Amino acid sequence: MSSRFGSGYSRANLGKSWVLRRVNNSSIFQLPTIPSTIPNAKQNEYCGPCCDTTQTSLHEARAIVLQCMDFRLRDNTACHLNLLGYKNEYDECICAGCSLGYNELLPYSGWSRFIDEHILLAYKLHNINEIKIIDHMKCGAYKSYYGPITDIQEYKFHYKNLKKCADRLWLKFNPINGAVLKIPGLKIMTYILSIDASKMENVYNKSE
Repeated sequence: MSSRFGSGYSRANLGKSWVLRRVNNSSIFQLPTIPSTIPNAKQNEYCGPCCDTTQTSLHEARAIVLQCMDFRLRDNTACHLNLLGYKNEYDECICAGCSLGYNELLPYSGWSRFIDEHILLAYKLHNINEIKIIDHMKCGAYKSYYGPITDIQEYKFHYKNLKKCADRLWLKFNPINGAVLKIPGLKIMTYILSIDASKMENVYNKSE
């Protein structure tokens, strides 16, 4: 049988969880075994495809991630962060336009304070020492603010706003003379994510 997984793959509706496994050189979908660490667990009541419950023992995070609200890149952003070694290692704070929103160029107020307070809370609760700022291309907030722009122009605007955002956050939270809070060993990293999520480019950083 042919399917979107390629010739010879079959699929069946097995409820909420789908797992592709090879058994005796054939591919079938099976529900994963529910870990015994979940008390009174029933089939389909946990994230089957992840097969990961290690987060239950975590109490600290490495970073807080600032990113845009755009619905198109939720799983892609998480995937890139996982590939960088940050699976279950970061808090999140979301606002439209991300760096554009933090720089308060949109017709709304209080967003930078909102984000600052989340950084404070992430440090107090989870002892973070990294701030990651992720903008993405084809951003609706950027189009709303700058109007019709080419990809090259948008990229340059992202870089400009990411740098300004990172520099402002550094003044507020750097470990030497942070005006809001001194976070030991603070690192600030900024990225531009392509709209097809094929590339998340690190473009500007701040650290000691």
